[in-house]
Amino acid sequence: MEEPKIPIKIVMPQSVKRWIAIQAAMNMRSQTSEIVLAIKEKMERVGSAETPQ
Repeated sequence: MEEPKIPIKIVMPQSVKRWIAIQAAMNMRSQTSEIVLAIKEKMERVGSAETPQ
């Protein structure tokens, strides 16, 4: 069973938004998927208090 998805609003610098858009296009992913991937990679590097299911 897939974990429920919860919408959030993120405010970020324009330069970060541009970088995400470029990375998403290069990797043929949505910008949302690119952001989730970046966060999950960070979670793996530093560990997390709660392991995603």
